[in-house]
Amino acid sequence: MQNAYKYGLADQAIHIRVAMTSQGTEFEISNPVAPECMPDAQHLFDRYYRHENVQDQPGMGIGLSLVKSCAEKMEATISYQQRGVDAVFTVRFKQ
Repeated sequence: MQNAYKYGLADQAIHIRVAMTSQGTEFEISNPVAPECMPDAQHLFDRYYRHENVQDQPGMGIGLSLVKSCAEKMEATISYQQRGVDAVFTVRFKQ
């Protein structure tokens, strides 16, 4: 959620969705991002990855790699996709 606030467009809503499915629980966070700051899906979960257009923001680039590692230890998955101008992160927990 901190990344959504830090890297999202100012004064735009952050959307949070929690859903129970037949496969388990989904937790989704989405927010609008400027096109030039849209995450690079190939490197997003790499440790120390920082998009070149957000280097002026504080951070070390380890947050999402830690989230992915924690999710894997709980047998969950985390994924990213772009939906229009929104960056969407989904964590799925098995039942």
